Amino acid sequence: MIDRIKNDKGFTLIEIIFSVAFLCIVSVIVLKLFVASYEIENKTDLVDMATLHMVNEIESIKGLESLNEDHVTVEKYYDKMWKQLSYKTDAYYLVSVIADRNSKYDRGLYDIEASVMDLVTNENVVHVETMHYYNSKE
Repeated sequence: MIDRIKNDKGFTLIEIIFSVAFLCIVSVIVLKLFVASYEIENKTDLVDMATLHMVNEIESIKGLESLNEDHVTVEKYYDKMWKQLSYKTDAYYLVSVIADRNSKYDRGLYDIEASVMDLVTNENVVHVETMHYYNSKE
């Protein structure tokens, strides 16, 4: 029993300082991963909402029975929470859909270009190009 009390096998102050420093470094790295994960999630949510509103506008144009114009433009403005606005002044996002008659192919084929722009940073969030055929009345 006395041998156990006189046993000097313990941690030195240097070993404890290195252990605490190592734990601090590891915890900083883990916290940075959490921050990066949060930023990626926010960006993904933005792209999802932008894609949803953009696809809705594309489908509303595709849902028309026919287009009688060579060029159709639809622009809708949204606030930060994706509520549609009737004015541009307080808008955060612009959903823009442009349908142009394709002159290279048969009648009724339209090129549709859609994008969502972040008006605060002036960056495109999502951009899509597609085509749609309308029954021509010519």
